[in-house]
Amino acid sequence: MRRPPHGGALDCRAGSILPGHATALGKLLMAGLPDDATEDIVARFGMPKLTAETVDDVPFFERQLEAIRGTGMAYEHSEYVPGYDCVATGVYHRSDLVAAVSVAAPEERFAVRREEFGAAARGIARLLSESLGASRPADTGPPTN
Repeated sequence: MRRPPHGGALDCRAGSILPGHATALGKLLMAGLPDDATEDIVARFGMPKLTAETVDDVPFFERQLEAIRGTGMAYEHSEYVPGYDCVATGVYHRSDLVAAVSVAAPEERFAVRREEFGAAARGIARLLSESLGASRPADTGPPTN
């Protein structure tokens, strides 16, 4: 685990359980679920405000998920750890979303390298998806079933 200079912590271990509404990874994975499943998750766990930037408004969150479904990319801005931004995209097995990868950085660095970090996440996701036999490129957004 890496400790940011402001004293927060980025928990980057594989298998970590992170709040879906406050992380790019969680948003990406939730966008891949049916609407009733995301509604159930929000009803069960709520959308607690973790930082001043955490999204806690359900209609706004639903609009974010819709945008993610269209682009295949999710972003967060200091929503989980203050001062850190993140981009995530999906990993597919055939046409099913099975995982997500992300790139996080201090917000100052992320702001000037956002496109580069997004391309890096897409490239890694594409390689992983191809190794799983994805039937579509991982950087074109979710499948349109």
